[in-house]
Amino acid sequence: MNLADFTFGRLLRHAAPLVMAPPGSLPPGGPQLRGLVRSGDEQARMFYCHDAAMTSGTGFEFELLSNGGELNVDAAVEWIRVVASSIDSLQSTDGMPMLRDSHNNVIIAATDAGFEPKRLEWYDQNLFGMLSILIHGGGFPWFEDVYSFAGFMLSGNGRCRIYIKVAATGEAYGLDVSLVDKSGGVSAGSGGTLPQELASIIRTGTLLVQPKVHANDDYAPVVFDMTKWVG
Repeated sequence: MNLADFTFGRLLRHAAPLVMAPPGSLPPGGPQLRGLVRSGDEQARMFYCHDAAMTSGTGFEFELLSNGGELNVDAAVEWIRVVASSIDSLQSTDGMPMLRDSHNNVIIAATDAGFEPKRLEWYDQNLFGMLSILIHGGGFPWFEDVYSFAGFMLSGNGRCRIYIKVAATGEAYGLDVSLVDKSGGVSAGSGGTLPQELASIIRTGTLLVQPKVHANDDYAPVVFDMTKWVG
């Protein structure tokens, strides 16, 4: 697999959850993800539309490789979630004929629409990635014999409390993790290795010597401060 193929695979995995409709009555009134396809050896297009019938849309074309590196997938997905709300205005600019594909999608280069790879501004994609590993597993070997994921609660200020249940004892614990760095920014991939690290520190007893958080939590009798393990 070459770098462009690998990058497109990551883009598919990160964008797939966007097919879910937002909260509210259906069909949703806002834009929806219509599709994501490879449009060239080093290009991909992501499509959004306001049409609940999914008969037309706008496709933003991304370069999978540029300047010797790969597309910042997290930044691309974050950007398109923001710009999707202004699709109508993007289509009407300049009054110039617009390129359309065979599915009646208007095609716009992402860079022409304002995309610039940058540092992430929101942590929800990293949180989703961490929760996905906790729920679905991270490949072989997995750690269901060590602990199970028992839920989570966002607590503000870029923090999340992860709940686990230790298999050997049945004890439930809360683990406070930070989804942002010391400057308040989002570090790429924060939390991605935590599920694997948890198995090791539970096995060795290292978890039980972590700093405790003085918290009255209905869902875990003991909460540990794990902020130094993430980000």
